[in-house]
Amino acid sequence: MLTIRNTIGNLLINAGYKLSGDNNMTGTLKNITDDPRIGIDSREYTRIKRDIKYYTDSWDDVWYRNSFGTRLKRKQFTLNMTKVASRKLASIIFNEKCEIHIGSLSAKNDDRDGTSTDQSEQRAAKLDEYLQQVFLKNDFKDHYEERLEEAIALGTMTIKPYVDPVSGDIKFAWCRADQTYPLESNTNSVRDICIASRTVRSEANVPIYYTLLEFHQWQGEDYVITNELYRSPVKSSVGTPVSLSAIPEYADIQPTVTIENLKYPLFAFFKTSGANNKSLESPLGVGIPDNSLSTLRAINDTYDTFHWEILTGRRKIAVPPEMFRKPQGDKIHNANSFEHDISDVYLAIPGNRESVQPTEFNPDLRVDDFSNAINEYMRKFEMEIGFSANTFSYQSGNSQVTATQVISENSNTYQTRSSYCTMVENNIDALVKAILELSMVPELFPNHQAPLKAEDVDFDDLDISVSFDDGVFVDKQSRATYWQGLLASSVVPRWMAIKNILEVPESVARDLADEIATETAQQASNTTPDISDLLGNHSSSE
Repeated sequence: MLTIRNTIGNLLINAGYKLSGDNNMTGTLKNITDDPRIGIDSREYTRIKRDIKYYTDSWDDVWYRNSFGTRLKRKQFTLNMTKVASRKLASIIFNEKCEIHIGSLSAKNDDRDGTSTDQSEQRAAKLDEYLQQVFLKNDFKDHYEERLEEAIALGTMTIKPYVDPVSGDIKFAWCRADQTYPLESNTNSVRDICIASRTVRSEANVPIYYTLLEFHQWQGEDYVITNELYRSPVKSSVGTPVSLSAIPEYADIQPTVTIENLKYPLFAFFKTSGANNKSLESPLGVGIPDNSLSTLRAINDTYDTFHWEILTGRRKIAVPPEMFRKPQGDKIHNANSFEHDISDVYLAIPGNRESVQPTEFNPDLRVDDFSNAINEYMRKFEMEIGFSANTFSYQSGNSQVTATQVISENSNTYQTRSSYCTMVENNIDALVKAILELSMVPELFPNHQAPLKAEDVDFDDLDISVSFDDGVFVDKQSRATYWQGLLASSVVPRWMAIKNILEVPESVARDLADEIATETAQQASNTTPDISDLLGNHSSSE
């Protein structure tokens, strides 16, 4: 985040935009939410810190007393179900098979009004080619799936595109939920935001914490970016405002930059689907742990007890102490049986060979009891996060199931996924628009050469499509049969059937439909019988 933010600052300085004022410092801040411009309840970020604890599996040690009454501690054994659930949901929502394209709205309606849209189609094709290059250079699909996993676990994320000053390529800054601070408690949309980034520097061998706050705000039709730097010797405090030149990384950043003629924000905000039932007025989303705290804790406690029982209930053999070899200096005392470091199976019991005979202790493990308990908590967890039954819990039985059964059994997961897909689609739509906005500003690029011109982009004609891969849930053969039946009944146009059978964007489906129609017409022309063939090829001499 540090390099990215520094890069953006340098670029904005050189952009030649209208600049105004000094750094708008607001005084000492204990927490970022103490800034009067941020209208989010500070308890939301306490909740996010707790979600991070669950996601990173950061738990305190477990205290216990041993057989001698001594109080000891050990690491807790856990099942990180927050990570497992977030990863699974992210992978079925977005993966490398997802297709993102730019099309033309006027071209989509061309068949209805008969208007010529060649220019619109060419403009959309150019933008789509440019977008694919941006995504390819950033390995966008792989990174998005990873960051989406974090966003699902924590409830929120922000993507901020920027221009690399050396290569001139569009890059992405990925901001977690704990770095994202909407400026208004508006659950409909987020247009104003503060993005925080922390840097630690050693000064006189003492760690000093610097926090950079980057505000994105609309002031009328102007888009204002304000950069503020705070310094604190205490990790838990934001600190007091200092000059941006206090550290070399921020020395060239302009305190305030105003950009004119923007239509969309230069960031893409994402929140998880569903209402935030922890703070009804908050625009932030809720993470996986927020409505499953007690269940996740119960899963960990049960697994920890089970694992500890396995460790403490291992096989032991009681033998007289004289059967052990005990090293004493360079000599070995009672060197008649076992080496002391061979195994921990043998346990010395006071006595001698006559009074103590080797005895095996092999306690039964309560595997079924613990497994049933964990599965019961897993089923509750599945219900709380909107997953289908037995997604995580194990249920013995016939493993041979049909595609129809899979679709039916995954119905809850599919519905949850569909809700998340809507939020992902909105996030990508905002990201594409932010990319296009940046790409039309020559001053942001080396040699002032922008890849796009204002006439290349018509936001009112943009058709940004996101096609998700539904193969995990839908039997593709059944889907193909369904759409072929509709096509044969003349209920849907050919392009629509192609789009849903092949899972391609509408523009590609229309091109394929046109190509098929052309080939069909040519084949029909080539196979048209000659008139003489229709007459039976009789001689004309008659």
